[in-house]
Amino acid sequence: HQLNNLWPEASSVSEIVKSLPHIPEGTIKPTLSQQLKNEGLVSQDDQSRYFIPNHVLHGLNLENPSTPPTPQRNTSGVSKKTHVKNTSKNTATKLDLVRESWEKYIEPLDHPGNYLERSLLVLKIAKDNGHDEGISPAEIEWFLKEKIKRPIDVKNISYVLGKSSSAVCDREKKGKSFFYRIMSEGERIVEKYLANKLEGKQL
Repeated sequence: HQLNNLWPEASSVSEIVKSLPHIPEGTIKPTLSQQLKNEGLVSQDDQSRYFIPNHVLHGLNLENPSTPPTPQRNTSGVSKKTHVKNTSKNTATKLDLVRESWEKYIEPLDHPGNYLERSLLVLKIAKDNGHDEGISPAEIEWFLKEKIKRPIDVKNISYVLGKSSSAVCDREKKGKSFFYRIMSEGERIVEKYLANKLEGKQL
């Protein structure tokens, strides 16, 4: 910044030393010839005098170098703030089921449509795996998507289970979600669905 005060005239080393009496001469010379010149912050003319190139001047705050840049303001005079969008998404709850318990049902679970039957079948498998408290539509959706690769939208699962009678499936609200358990009539629907599938009938 002291060199900046010498602009626009180029100055010799001796002139710069005189203008900076509080800085030792042994510090100024190596700073000019090595650090500042090597970094392109100063240049020399044909008389070996030092000057600050125009491209460096444009990058300097000439009015008050010690003052930090003023934040950009919008038309209302309020400083702009960077808003970071929350891109995180709520992931469906995983359903931990032993593969041996559902592997034999891959074909009927993979059949398109049949939203109620497939949802009830997942409820039955979950019950056989010790999920006595029931499971949520989000867990059913995750299982069909990640394990069977034939997903049903969670809204459709909620709809078909929600409109079923309590004899088909029981439900209990926990927090913001309903948790479903298969009941006796639901078991019969699943048995019929599996029987038709095994017999090769159109479902």
